[in-house]
Amino acid sequence: MALSEEQIKELTKRLFLSRTRILINTPFYGLLLMQTPFAIDESCKTAYTDGFKIAFGSKFLASLTDDEVDIVLLHEIMHIVLKHCFRGNHLKDKERLNIACDIVVNSNIVYASGKDPSSIALRCDVEPWRLTPSGKEGYLYTVEEVYEMLQDDLCNPDSGSDSVFDDHGRWITDEDGSLSDLWDQRVVDAVKSSATGLTSLPKDIAIMIDERRNPKKDWRSILISFIQEEVNDYSFSPPDRRYEGDFFLPDFNDLDTRVKNILFVIDTSGSMSNDDISEMYHEIRGAIDQFNGKLSGWLGFFDDKVIPPVPFNTIEEFKIIRPKGGGGTNFECIFNYVRDNMADELPSAIVIMTDGYASFPDVGATMGIPVMWVINTNVTPPFGTLIKI
Repeated sequence: MALSEEQIKELTKRLFLSRTRILINTPFYGLLLMQTPFAIDESCKTAYTDGFKIAFGSKFLASLTDDEVDIVLLHEIMHIVLKHCFRGNHLKDKERLNIACDIVVNSNIVYASGKDPSSIALRCDVEPWRLTPSGKEGYLYTVEEVYEMLQDDLCNPDSGSDSVFDDHGRWITDEDGSLSDLWDQRVVDAVKSSATGLTSLPKDIAIMIDERRNPKKDWRSILISFIQEEVNDYSFSPPDRRYEGDFFLPDFNDLDTRVKNILFVIDTSGSMSNDDISEMYHEIRGAIDQFNGKLSGWLGFFDDKVIPPVPFNTIEEFKIIRPKGGGGTNFECIFNYVRDNMADELPSAIVIMTDGYASFPDVGATMGIPVMWVINTNVTPPFGTLIKI
């Protein structure tokens, strides 16, 4: 029996209300859903997207709680913006691709919504439903990376790899790339309008936006100058073998090889907006790019305490580090952390990226380690090298 206009209106109203909830709770995805048509499609048992619209079967939609409707809409819009609907044509095993797509999407739903995974009732038939085979969250990876991790025995025809709440069989190809380009621009606009930080976005989206942005500073020149003037005075490493005896001079001719042991810490206190944090994060990413991957060290975050820094040696390792924080600001906690936790391998320099809105410690807290302040306000620190962005 065909649905009446009143029934279609009521079902569509549920989708609009869900979109409003998502817009309030996760503005980035809500803004993207504002540009996505909805449909009720009786040929579908669950839900699907074709890369343009999102459609639900009426019985399936009627069976869902409001929270479940929100989750399914997030699931579908993520498939769209991550281009799952028209990517992966070069990958041979479509069943494995379906599983990889759902792992990445489901993990990003948990990450974006801040939900306890156990509170989400919907599941994929294949477990673990949001984790890669290594046990790590899917949001840390691209679909292609997860695809390579999956074992062949997870992807046999009887595995039921389609999720229980959407149909991947409606996905389309994007022959001329126009639909992909359209969604890329919508994503860029949504990031700007929602002031969403790059580090809170799915990896694919962050990469795409990174490719469209350039760092504001010439970090290669800045860091080399800083190392020559400050860091080598502190460490005298590596030594210049042209000089014999007990006295060594730093060798500036080897700077093209690698700049190591730089501790970057980004202020994630309440006074820093998501855009501020994203900008700081992107400047570090730009520095690594400018050094052609020959810049390594640690990346940490701080507010009134330090989130333990994570080491990175490659751009790939750097990109999966995510910010945490949100409290007050305490610069002294950085130096206390270094003293108490990094004594075995002290950083050669500390680069603090902040708005500067906090009391500065005494210079003695640095233990003589060179400090660079990267500040986006008019605050001037009492010691160290200052870079304004």
